[in-house]
Amino acid sequence: RLNVNTNGCPFPAGYGGSTPPPATDLNGDGITNVADVQLAVNQASGVSACSTGDINKDGACNVADVQLVINKALGL
Repeated sequence: RLNVNTNGCPFPAGYGGSTPPPATDLNGDGITNVADVQLAVNQASGVSACSTGDINKDGACNVADVQLVINKALGL
């Protein structure tokens, strides 16, 4: 039995998985791109349900969320 994380024995590097995708990755493919922008626009306009598009957590999918996704997709 290993005593990991006790008595100075840390968890191995990378233990616990990878970094979660950014909140702006609405389709869950690991990157923020034009596909995520389209999802944000659809959710903000009511074309599809607001399931992942509330990036700023204000309780609504709207133009502010779309702008956040666009900025991330453009690397801003």
